[in-house]
Order: sequence, then structure tokens, then C-alpha cells
Amino acid sequence: MVIGAEEALREELVEVLERLRSGRALPTPAARLPAEDSALNAAYRKRLGETSGEHYPGAVTRQGVRDAERAWLRYRDAFLAFAAIKFPRVPRDELAAWLTRKRTALLMQEE
Repeated sequence: MVIGAEEALREELVEVLERLRSGRALPTPAARLPAEDSALNAAYRKRLGETSGEHYPGAVTRQGVRDAERAWLRYRDAFLAFAAIKFPRVPRDELAAWLTRKRTALLMQEE
């Protein structure tokens, strides 16, 4: 299942890069960024609340959730900086809205 999920993410990234290269709009309009950001924050708080502070071998901890979210924010900022150089015609907020929507979906997934 993990291999299939990773492959699907790779295929989606290739599709998005092709959309960016060709100047086609992404599936999430720039105007959605505030709503997508609110949804991400809600999903993060929910996931954080569901995660116990206890440490079991292989278990996700609250600190692990925080660390993952901080890493994602660095990734998002780096990808937006890359896109601004490589795809200057693509509106930053459109790409940010799409990235945020995708991150929210990952946080909402059940294990």
C-alpha cells in the first residue's frame, strides 16, 4: 500500500509540474488560499489533539506531528520559491492553495 501511495504522489507531482510548465491553471484557484489555510490549521489541530504524548515504539508523537508540519512548511516555501523562478507566470497564491489543500488531505488521512 505504501508503494502505491508513493507512486500516486509521484505521478501527481509530475502532472502538476507539467501544468506549471504549460501555464495551465491548477485545480485550486488562488482565491481559495485563505479557506485552504484555515482547513489546514483545523486539520493540524485535530491531528495534534488525536496524538497522545505517550511514546510507543513506532508510534507518532505530538512532537513528531509538530516536526512534520514544520518540515512541510519549509518544503512549501522552498517549492514556492522554486516555482517563482521556474514558472514566473503561475500565480504564487494558486500554487500555495493547491499545496495547502494537498497537505490538508494528508493530515486528514486515517492510518
